Amino acid sequence: MPISAVIFDLFDVLLLHEQRHVRHAFERERGLAENTLEQTMLHSPLFRDALAGRVSEQQLWEDVATRLQLASAEWRTVAAVFYRGLTLNQELVATMRTLRPAYKLGILSNAPSSVRTLVTQEFQLDQVVDLIIISAEELLHKPQPEIYQLAARRLDVPVEACLFIDDRMPFVVAARQVGMQAIQFQHNEQAIADLQTLLL
Repeated sequence: MPISAVIFDLFDVLLLHEQRHVRHAFERERGLAENTLEQTMLHSPLFRDALAGRVSEQQLWEDVATRLQLASAEWRTVAAVFYRGLTLNQELVATMRTLRPAYKLGILSNAPSSVRTLVTQEFQLDQVVDLIIISAEELLHKPQPEIYQLAARRLDVPVEACLFIDDRMPFVVAARQVGMQAIQFQHNEQAIADLQTLLL
């Protein structure tokens, strides 16, 4: 079946961790080792629950702050420092713009609900895509098959007509298992070439 929709992951695909110096400055100021903030967040026992909408983002970042031996009341500062390290993948977004209106475009991200504000207000990706799905808002997350099926349904296309792009191979495999075509994002040159090949 011809592809009629392309769905992109958000973190490490459309949003890149290229401003790590912001986090590193915070870590030095607080006497923390480099990359401690990101690793503490990723390894928090509440991380997966926050992505699935089972706990609030505040609860996640309070846990991170506590594990960093900071006051839990500093959770907003900790979260803000983390998100300030992100930059938009301009090259890939420029490629996305060339796909419209021939293809429907979507974003499918495992993320806390507040990330929608980041995506729409800070990076204005809602002006580039037709659909944004944030896992915490749906109480579903990748690699659950239902979240891929939900994305296709909201784009009003069959799953077989969707192409999914993600940097994590387990999520790529899960997309293929529901019937989508899928690309693992490694870097822009590779991903854009693979995308163009599949859309020819």
